[in-house]
Amino acid sequence: MQEAKVIELTYLLFIRRLGYHVYMKPRMAVSNILDQNVERLLEFVSLRGFEGVDWSIDMEQSEKAFIAQMETLNTVEVRFHCALPGIDFAYGDNRAERSMEVLIRTIERIAEVGGEHITVHTGFGHVAPAELDFGKAVRNLTLLVERGAHCGVLISLENLTSHWTSDPELFHELIEQSGAGVTLDIGHAHVCSSRSPESNIYERYSMPHRDRIVSAHIYHTEQSGVGHVAPRSIED
Repeated sequence: MQEAKVIELTYLLFIRRLGYHVYMKPRMAVSNILDQNVERLLEFVSLRGFEGVDWSIDMEQSEKAFIAQMETLNTVEVRFHCALPGIDFAYGDNRAERSMEVLIRTIERIAEVGGEHITVHTGFGHVAPAELDFGKAVRNLTLLVERGAHCGVLISLENLTSHWTSDPELFHELIEQSGAGVTLDIGHAHVCSSRSPESNIYERYSMPHRDRIVSAHIYHTEQSGVGHVAPRSIED
């Protein structure tokens, strides 16, 4: 992994969950977005002092290849990030059923390799608001949470820069009604809060569900056409 890429990495804050009201020391992890080679990734984690990997799921990958990669990473904690274009549990039509099949199979696959955490999304990709149904989103997310609990996998919902999860109140409602955990994306929250002078990331995105935050994506902000932007200083 090139040194110049280091600052572009999305670092992830791992909080080991022993119950929503138990707080543990944060654990830093690194995403596999920039490098899919598990040997190089493991070496980078070791050299830089990280304690885990946040692995983005590739549905085109065979189960055999996936298992082999996870066996290589068995010396560190691995959590899973499920951002799949065209897959959304909140679709208002029959695409929701197909999405649920994919997501449930993904949860089962993660459980098979000993995984205990997956981040899911709604409104990810090029989805028009009219294509989604809030009531179905609550019902299906609840089903995913229940299926995850059955498999020993915690389901958490990430806040995005558009659709319901970009609105702190609607995001909180999805969390409260479904029982899901929270993956707090600080860069996404920064984008949303910058649209309103009265907004405050801490008060609107963190405080309402602070007992449910089990993971966080830590970087400064996200820019269209650029992607994740690293902080210029620790103050950011």
